[in-house]
Amino acid sequence: MSIGMSIGTTARRALITAICLVAAACGGGSGDATPATTAPEASDRSTPAPTQAPATPSVDPPTTDEPAATAPTVTEAPAPTTTQAPAPEPVSFDLTTLPELIVLADRATTDPAISPLSIAQQLIGFPYEIPVADGSTLLRFNARLTSTSEDRSTFEFGYEAIAPGGVVPDVDITLDDNGPGSVEIIETFDPIMAELGFERKNSTASDPGDPGGPNSVNHVYRIDDPGGVFNGVPGEVSPVFIWSREDITGGSYSTDREVLAGYGIDLDVDVTPDAAVPIPILHTLLPNVPVPDGLVLSGARVDFRSRTPDSFFADKGLNYIAISLEWEGPAELLEAVIAFYENPSTVFSDVALLMAGEDDFFAEGTIAPTELTDYDVASKRLELLLLQRYEATLGIDASDDEVEPMTVFFDLEINLVAPQLALPTG
Repeated sequence: MSIGMSIGTTARRALITAICLVAAACGGGSGDATPATTAPEASDRSTPAPTQAPATPSVDPPTTDEPAATAPTVTEAPAPTTTQAPAPEPVSFDLTTLPELIVLADRATTDPAISPLSIAQQLIGFPYEIPVADGSTLLRFNARLTSTSEDRSTFEFGYEAIAPGGVVPDVDITLDDNGPGSVEIIETFDPIMAELGFERKNSTASDPGDPGGPNSVNHVYRIDDPGGVFNGVPGEVSPVFIWSREDITGGSYSTDREVLAGYGIDLDVDVTPDAAVPIPILHTLLPNVPVPDGLVLSGARVDFRSRTPDSFFADKGLNYIAISLEWEGPAELLEAVIAFYENPSTVFSDVALLMAGEDDFFAEGTIAPTELTDYDVASKRLELLLLQRYEATLGIDASDDEVEPMTVFFDLEINLVAPQLALPTG
């Protein structure tokens, strides 16, 4: 699905993320090595048999007439042939792997043996091999459409991890090079980024910074040729930001969180507005959420989030993936859009993947079909199920003033405790 020309209204609800396995990009920044070829072994040679000198031919006496000159045969060189590499294909995501991947992502928040980068690669297609320090644990990841214009759409990719022990070296603008925490980033990531073709250009620390912290510093890495293929979609990468944060959890301004330090890596990828979404899980999900003609994708994101134990939805698990999609269209499309979803079982016909249904209140563990319902005077809602277990909501919101666009949104949550539901019998 092509990407719209304007960024959407604020995404709603609990956003649900999942993500994916980064797939190798066709024709991308670093090609496959050319396989070596092995010269054939020399064949055994036998001693040649002796040969007799040829008999001397008889020669006619020369004549005075010159023979006619014979024009040499000219063979034209064959016309050069060219083969064009096939266009890259956007990387797909296997949505049926989500139950296993949410468990793995949850484990990565406490198990330092699971690489935070590997989770970001699998679930959002993080496009570069930029790992954080060994022993770090996953905090969050995200990928989203951040802006659109006439000539480009920009997607952000990023992930954060808690440092081993929850501590990073001191970051302080009053110290040389912004302190040992800044120097650690330089010494660790300069070689990694150089192998990827990037060079460190500048850095920024907390300013004004508190000598006692918590502070942060980021280093900016640029590449001379930003073009490449990102999850099968041609585009250009912006500078990469690598962070060291003395309070990456926000505990210094929240009483229900512990102050822990860690690392963050984020970057943007620009693609043409008509290109595929370069986030594999969203690229795969989009065709399975039908929308009527006239709507344009204006928002798309996937996040790994956490809840506190005393939060309202803590019973759904403390870690979850939130996915949100949003489309915009002219205000006058409202009635046509509502009519499009009036028969939801026809629109969402693949019940194994995404269906109009919810957990039956009167028969727990069984799916009850759902219909489009009124949310308020100008809004409609439809409850959906992904993989017959993960709750999603499709919403239709009218324009506030018949000038602003109307919107359709899709919110999905992937959590640890969602049960597999059974289709109704009969």
